[in-house]
Amino acid sequence: MTGSKEQELLGQLKTGWCPAPTLARQLGWQPHTLRGAISKLAKKHNLKIERRRENGINQYRLADGCSSVEVEL
Repeated sequence: MTGSKEQELLGQLKTGWCPAPTLARQLGWQPHTLRGAISKLAKKHNLKIERRRENGINQYRLADGCSSVEVEL
C-alpha cells in the first residue's frame, strides 16, 4: 500500500462512517484489497477501526477518540 493511498484511506475514515464500496471506488481497489488495507492500517498504527453493516453494506470509521490521532505514514 502506497503512503498516499494509506493517507487518503485514513483521511476518509476520520470523517465518519464510510461505505466500503465508496472507499474502494475512490481508491481504485477491489473490496478484498480494501478490507486488507483497513486491517493493516489498524495493526500498523494501533488504531481501532469500527465496522457496521447497514442495508447489506459494510461501513467503516475510526473509533471515537482516534480521529484526532496523528499518524506518521
